[in-house]
Amino acid sequence: MSKHLIIIPVYNRVSVILDAIAGIDESIGNQTDILVVDDGSEDGTPDRIQTSDHIRLLIHEASLGYGAALANGLNLARDLGYEYAVTLDIASQRCQFAFTPIIMALNEGNDIVTCSRMSEMDRGTVSEDYSAIDTGNMVADTLNSTTGFSLIDPFSPYKGYRLKILEFLNIEEYDEAAILQVWIQAAHYRLRVKEIYSADIGTGYIHEGEYLENDVDHYLSFIKAERFLYPVEPEQ
Repeated sequence: MSKHLIIIPVYNRVSVILDAIAGIDESIGNQTDILVVDDGSEDGTPDRIQTSDHIRLLIHEASLGYGAALANGLNLARDLGYEYAVTLDIASQRCQFAFTPIIMALNEGNDIVTCSRMSEMDRGTVSEDYSAIDTGNMVADTLNSTTGFSLIDPFSPYKGYRLKILEFLNIEEYDEAAILQVWIQAAHYRLRVKEIYSADIGTGYIHEGEYLENDVDHYLSFIKAERFLYPVEPEQ
């Protein structure tokens, strides 16, 4: 067993799941294990996945949301004894190119690494194939002022986690607010966080309409409530 695990949360991806796994294996090699977390797909996605010692499958009988898929995937990775877990989004045709730079940043001693889908120069550009740009900018500003981070792309699904931090993190949200929960708790517990950027990922999605589940006000209200549960004290 490798010390790295790739987690792929999926929902109704029957048309791309096999090609995505093959692309990951071709680019990264089958020495890195894969966990597919199927969030109650209704199109037969889990039936297409051939499990093995290299590929595992975790199935939600009903759709619970991205946050639930993330939390359950990370908890299983920890329970199986992996040191690192990297989440990828197979809605992007180049998702596998986020893996290596994330692992390199984790090996530098960081606890959470996120790979931005845009550079600082791109920030503020609205694009149909990158749904979180317009929503994410306002949320990022509020999140950064709350945590002290300087995140460009807080909702990026490309992240790496040192799994020992799960003794601190308590991910309870079922939608994408789970990602905000991770950031606020990371700041509260003073975890080492790093955001990187890789132009190799691109923002071209296989499916159009990759949108966040809720509007901006939902995420802003969540940050306001969560920061009282996990206050961030200024560094001395």
